[in-house]
Amino acid sequence: MGFVRSLTTHNPLFFSFFLPLAADTTLTLVGQDASYWSDFTTANEAAPLRFLLTTHPALFVFVSLAWYAVLYWLIKKLRDPLNLMIAISLMVGHTVGSESWIVKILLSQPAFIEMNRRVAVTMIWSTTVGYFLLVGIVGGLALSAYLRQRMVSHTPTS
Repeated sequence: MGFVRSLTTHNPLFFSFFLPLAADTTLTLVGQDASYWSDFTTANEAAPLRFLLTTHPALFVFVSLAWYAVLYWLIKKLRDPLNLMIAISLMVGHTVGSESWIVKILLSQPAFIEMNRRVAVTMIWSTTVGYFLLVGIVGGLALSAYLRQRMVSHTPTS
């Protein structure tokens, strides 16, 4: 637990977009059609990293984890306002990307397929709104922690 606390304390801005980043990576794998698991060339992904999925899902996971480490370092090293602009862009972009997977996954579930269309749409809408709220709360807490940290480090001492 001390290691996680250290990571969040030393770079709270990274955690403003970590939830949607990790969700996007995870849901990209979970949302693949059944055919993908026997033929990686059928990968369903619009992002440039599609070639990783068509090679092997383990490669996609490995490169994603390496990318997380690069982003952690980059957000820590960049100065305001560039670090804030990148963090907010990543939060918004990966929230939209992961939300599209949530919709696809829910729409493929037999319970939603058999459900009244209006009820299904309402439930999917409610799920995605809840997800956006969760990302907003977690991201907002991380941004607040970052801004508090910045104010403390820029407060003149007597």
